[in-house]
Amino acid sequence: MIIGIGNDIIDVRRIEKTLAKSHGELFKRRVFSEKEIAYCGKMAASAPHFAARWALKEAFYKALPEDLQPISHWQAIELIRVSGSKPMISIIDNHLAEQFLQRKIVVFHSISHEKEYCTAVVILEQRP
Repeated sequence: MIIGIGNDIIDVRRIEKTLAKSHGELFKRRVFSEKEIAYCGKMAASAPHFAARWALKEAFYKALPEDLQPISHWQAIELIRVSGSKPMISIIDNHLAEQFLQRKIVVFHSISHEKEYCTAVVILEQRP
């Protein structure tokens, strides 16, 4: 049974401007995991990759049941990419991960890029 759907769209230029500001490093450390920062930092143009992760985190939060939203935070999840595979969401906050396991919640997602925009959709399904 689907228990949540979230989507988000972000202008890549907005993220690019934020990263270029004096507080850009603080923004990265506050929102993204170390693995996400390392992955995006290796790219010639990192802003689209950070933007995709931002959109995904927003969509994930929007899909969460209301009682789980208070325990979620920016770094509760990360988008990881293993060589040769599609990107995967990893719930890295132990308390949130425990709730997903107990409730048998599975995460599905999709991310798209189109020039200046990134969009993400997250669907949460509860298994019997």
